[in-house]
Amino acid sequence: MKKLQTFTTLLICLPMFILAQVANGVYMHESVDADDNLHQEKFMIQDGYAVLTQYSSQPAGFTSTKGGTVTTKHGIMEISLDFSTTYAQDGANVAAVPYEFVGDTLVLGGNKKFTKQAAKAQALDGRWLMGGWVTDEGEKRRDITQARKTLKFLVDGHFQWVAFTQGTFEFFGSGGGQFTSVDGAYTEKIEFFSRDNSRVGMGLEFHFDRKDNDWYHKGFSSKGKPMHEIWTIWAD
Repeated sequence: MKKLQTFTTLLICLPMFILAQVANGVYMHESVDADDNLHQEKFMIQDGYAVLTQYSSQPAGFTSTKGGTVTTKHGIMEISLDFSTTYAQDGANVAAVPYEFVGDTLVLGGNKKFTKQAAKAQALDGRWLMGGWVTDEGEKRRDITQARKTLKFLVDGHFQWVAFTQGTFEFFGSGGGQFTSVDGAYTEKIEFFSRDNSRVGMGLEFHFDRKDNDWYHKGFSSKGKPMHEIWTIWAD
């Protein structure tokens, strides 16, 4: 049974607002509270899949994340959720929010404005699933059709990974920030990390090699441990 979560109260749209398909890209909303803490919301969307994450950078802190397949109709954006950190509280497997555009600005819920970030399309943009590792004995693959998944979503120079169980909404962690991928060199700068706020601000360097639907990712983790991962395109 589908349980719907409404992000905000549906408001009457003013004539200056226009309906449009949500273009691929990254959209940001920022706010400052009474204590001068900076809060951010990042909305990433590509090819009908979206992730919305709330976090703070001053001081560093992770709040929530949710994501899944997007449909839009009659000014409502609906996300069929693969994961949601608020599932234990609201039990919702679908999230819906009114949306409009004012120029290039995405407005969610009638009044929350998200600014579209500069397009920085790169070869690794898309949805990837942790598909295995390269070991001394060779490649060790995992079954990417299993419910337990680790997703890495890359759009326009922004990345986010999420570990979750599809169907039960069990959440294991998430982190994200900005990335570059040029001539085999892949770099990340961490903006949020649900497991350890002290990692925010770290820069990581890796070597990458894309072979058809696989991305080979080699370097050291944020804990300094060597890693050689295989990520595979999530085609579903």
